[in-house]
Amino acid sequence: MSVINRVLKDLDRNRALSGTPSGVRAVASQRPGSVWVWILLAALLLAAAAAFLLKRYPAPPAAPAPQAQPVAVVPAPVVAPAPPAETEPPEGAIMPMPPMPPQLPPAVEAPQKPPAAKPPAQKPQAKMAAAPAAAEPSLPPAGRPKIVKEPSLASAQDIAHAAFNDAKRLIEQGRMREAMDKLNLALTQQPGHLLARQTLIALLIEQGEVLRAELLIREGAALHPGEIWFAKASGQLLVRQGNYTGAAAVLKDGLSHGGADGEYWSFLAGVYNKLGRMEEAAQAYRQAVRMKPDNGTWWVGLAVALERLGRKGDAHTAYQQAYRSRLTPELKDFVSQKIAELGG
Repeated sequence: MSVINRVLKDLDRNRALSGTPSGVRAVASQRPGSVWVWILLAALLLAAAAAFLLKRYPAPPAAPAPQAQPVAVVPAPVVAPAPPAETEPPEGAIMPMPPMPPQLPPAVEAPQKPPAAKPPAQKPQAKMAAAPAAAEPSLPPAGRPKIVKEPSLASAQDIAHAAFNDAKRLIEQGRMREAMDKLNLALTQQPGHLLARQTLIALLIEQGEVLRAELLIREGAALHPGEIWFAKASGQLLVRQGNYTGAAAVLKDGLSHGGADGEYWSFLAGVYNKLGRMEEAAQAYRQAVRMKPDNGTWWVGLAVALERLGRKGDAHTAYQQAYRSRLTPELKDFVSQKIAELGG
């Protein structure tokens, strides 16, 4: 607009210089140059108005054509045609603004969306965070020392148990001396091993090692005061020495511990029989057969004791009971003869 104002001022200045009085209207000159001046002014006004409108209201970009894939398509640049040489405006004239280049389609910026606009992208992060949490228990806890298990030495109890098992295997093989060595080892490691002590005492009695057996019996009775087995072992040792009176006393005292079985009562009855104490023998045999009624040998012992006491009817009944039980062939023949004698 400054150019137009300058042109108007120049025109007013020219009018003043020409001496035309104010209020006098000049007659338009018929010169050809004055017509072109007005045409030029009109063109300049139109160009200025077009430039103002283009600047304030730019032309909207062309809509991008739909594409199958998000591939950026750059349109060819639009080249404005060159104006003809004869219509070149004079120096100082305002040229219309060239058309703005079309904007790139939005498809070009589609792959560069900000991460905040992609909520699904956070799901893999949650899974990745959960994975270490699941594997966390396998890691050793912080601040807790790692426990390393080291093989511990065998205890005395383990050694004694293994030695006793070896002794049983050796006894089955008939290797008694080696078995006794293993039993001694077991008692050295664990003196309170009851089965090892009982087995060793029995072997010592069979081997005739009386002194060693007596020592182990006394130690066992002190370690196991309520165990009746040591009274029976002591009685057997005395019987082997021929001391039936001492054996009877020891066995009778052993009854105070309780727990006497049929074997114990039958052994005591046999000692009483050797001593001729038939009444006590009969009572002991009755206790034995009461605990184990199918033992024919004990029925025979009871029948013999009753027969010596002169109680033939009770003896006959005991022989019959023995005959119905398991007996060796020799005892069965003996019982048959007694049944025939007492039944007649």
